Amino acid sequence: ECHVTEQAKLIRILKVGRFLRIIATLRSGRLAAIQQAVEQFAISLGLGLHVKFVVGLGRLVFFILWLNHLGSCFWWMFVRHIDSHSDMSGSWHKQILAEQETTDLAGTTSYQIHWYLQGFYWSVTAMFSGASYRAPTNSQEAVFALCFVVFGILFGSTLISAVASMSMDFQVAQREKRGRLTMLRLFLQQHNIPILVAGHIRAKVARLVQAEKIISKKDVDMLNLLSATDRDILWVELYRPNLLKNTLLRISDSMDDQLIKELATNAIHWTTFASGQKLFIPDTDMRQAICILTGAITYTPQDYVPSQRMSKMSKMKSMSATRLTAFLERDNADGSQGEADGQGQVPVDLYRETWLCELALWCNWVTHGWAESVTSVELLELKAKDLVSIVSYHPEVARIAQNYATALCKFLQRSDLGLSDIRNYMGFHEETLICALPQEIRTKISETAMDAVHEAAGQHEDRLDSAMQLQKEVASGKCWLDMDPTSGKVLRMVHIVKLNLTRGDGYTCKKIGEMDQDRQIVVGCKPKPPGTKIRSGELPRQALDRLLHEEFPAMNIQISTHVSESSKTEPSEQYSVTSKYIA
Repeated sequence: ECHVTEQAKLIRILKVGRFLRIIATLRSGRLAAIQQAVEQFAISLGLGLHVKFVVGLGRLVFFILWLNHLGSCFWWMFVRHIDSHSDMSGSWHKQILAEQETTDLAGTTSYQIHWYLQGFYWSVTAMFSGASYRAPTNSQEAVFALCFVVFGILFGSTLISAVASMSMDFQVAQREKRGRLTMLRLFLQQHNIPILVAGHIRAKVARLVQAEKIISKKDVDMLNLLSATDRDILWVELYRPNLLKNTLLRISDSMDDQLIKELATNAIHWTTFASGQKLFIPDTDMRQAICILTGAITYTPQDYVPSQRMSKMSKMKSMSATRLTAFLERDNADGSQGEADGQGQVPVDLYRETWLCELALWCNWVTHGWAESVTSVELLELKAKDLVSIVSYHPEVARIAQNYATALCKFLQRSDLGLSDIRNYMGFHEETLICALPQEIRTKISETAMDAVHEAAGQHEDRLDSAMQLQKEVASGKCWLDMDPTSGKVLRMVHIVKLNLTRGDGYTCKKIGEMDQDRQIVVGCKPKPPGTKIRSGELPRQALDRLLHEEFPAMNIQISTHVSESSKTEPSEQYSVTSKYIA
């Protein structure tokens, strides 16, 4: 029984393969995601190289501890079982029995941690120093110790080489970064650039230098060894996340899962630009959409450069140090907020997974600004003609794309609409155009999400009732359904036109109740501006005209050209889904 127990312990100790599989699983799962998040955060703080160096050392330390754990286990098994085969009178087993003043080593179980640490100490000293506090007392122990010492010499030399290589790489990278920043500092000093402006420039350059270098496609020549099928699979996984950032392509993918695959393998073109090259200038006839894969691009709106840049430089020359500091801080804040505000009147730095000139896929597009590469960049280009060629083989998607392009061209005729080459600078949401599609197409778009709602309802009566009500509302044209690209949850998309009426004396018009025709009473509600849901086939301006005709038929109301769009997301208790209201 004791022999069986020892065999079981040996099997548990030798299950190194299972441990390695667990480590591989963790590296490819949540642990890898956490490590990547930590590294990205460290890069944002300028500590990317330091964190990578520390992580590399940590891996080596863990590997050393694991090997010495195995060495400790093997040493203890050798002590327990080699005594009966000893060719000499002494053995480690007898030494330990004498030290513990016992005749049965199995009775020393209370000292398990002590003897584990003794074995660990023996393993470390034998592996790295070649000596041990317990000298071999027979031939078997001598062979075991010699083998362990030889392994320690080989492992130690490899370890020293690995640490030296890591240290050299870290020092070279640090020296190169310091040299480049020192060169910039000397350039600014020799040309008498004001201290505050120079500090602003150095800080911005430092952030770009600290960015992690992305491995380019051209740097991986081993990709040429893949078969055409394997390369197609790789391109689909590489390009798919970027293609799905386009609203219509994402909706089309839910209807036809082959479309994205064909676009990724046959329509996407990979191009590169060196640092400082211009991608396009204003009024360029653009026939393709561009997505940043690696690197950084500075985009400058057309309206900003002729007036604002020169006035800004003249202001900076005449400012005091205190005012200049505040001006630069405000300028940085404006540059980071321009995209969120949708104004598009300040330059902005664009990074990976950002699309430019997306509307060129659906209409004749002319660029509205300058785009210049800050670093060497890799871009994905999707040409309109290639998109049309592939979509033509998918009739349902082609019909949706045709109606979408028609609605977009009508929508772009608005005089109050601010145009930009960047989606977030545009003065409207892409989902607004979906609302302008015919009801038949909106119902078709909603089918996938509607099926998900019915599947989630299962046999629950209340949820089934909510699903049926939601299906009726979709059929009536009051809303349509979409899938959230991040969470995968169903979104009830409701487009609303709100009218902010202000009288000459400053009073505003609010809706405080609704007429219940059945009971002939007014039901109070939270004060809100008059509004209506956009119906299928309607553009926002058409819905606004309908609201004025239905709610204020006898009043002469003048509508200003200022139109803004906003959105909010909140759960809907009536339909048991999340509703996104675009107003």
